[in-house]
Amino acid sequence: MLSRTWHASTFPFVMTDTSASFSGVHLQRIDVPTESTVTVRLRHYETSIRLDAVDSGSSVQIVSLDIENSTEWCRGAVRHVLFTPRASVALQFPNSEISMTFASHLSRVCGTERSQSAFDRRTEDISAKQYFQFYGYLSQQQNMMLDFTRTSTYQRAFLQNAVDFKDKIVIDVGAGSGILSFFALQAGAKKVYAIEGSSVAEYCELLVKHNRVEDKIKVIYGKVEEVEIPEKVDVIISEPMGYMLVNERMLETFIHAR
Repeated sequence: MLSRTWHASTFPFVMTDTSASFSGVHLQRIDVPTESTVTVRLRHYETSIRLDAVDSGSSVQIVSLDIENSTEWCRGAVRHVLFTPRASVALQFPNSEISMTFASHLSRVCGTERSQSAFDRRTEDISAKQYFQFYGYLSQQQNMMLDFTRTSTYQRAFLQNAVDFKDKIVIDVGAGSGILSFFALQAGAKKVYAIEGSSVAEYCELLVKHNRVEDKIKVIYGKVEEVEIPEKVDVIISEPMGYMLVNERMLETFIHAR
């Protein structure tokens, strides 16, 4: 159980070389029932980050955390969970872009001993950013979903091979809008982990929520090479065809997932 939950309604931020300030954050403390609008300040030190949440009206400090390499941290599309000796907190941001900005700060100290992922070793940083930015546009997801021949062919293939999905655990690599994850459920899958590295993961979560299948589809925001699945899976699904067929180099990602 999480001891605190933070909700960010509006979340403008200001950064310097060694600090970041996020204002207009709605903070809710679960252990001590209270709500307030705060400014969250991050201050970078050599091996740690100090996180302070200060009430915007009274300037009273609500909570202060020291984030270090040993700090346990996990993230979703718009949510982060931090476990420290002082407190465990969950932070929810208004969108994935701001969530990624916050994550970029924490990654400087959290898990710095972890080796570089297979994706990072084979992909230039600027290329990766452009790739995930491209697929984060809803217009790109719309273009793919409106391709009736493509989309209906995938659905028909899943339903005609329902025996391969019945009661199976599935991962959807590069889930995008999550359309293939929904097809897997239609074919009888027991559970689907929809892995998506772009900001469209946020909208995938909304589709899952509004279709009331949160217990069946779990959206995981991140790269396949960098996330962990809590159980062994039976089936890997994906839509691997990029420009010029294999431009996206998805085969290496499939091998890693397997």
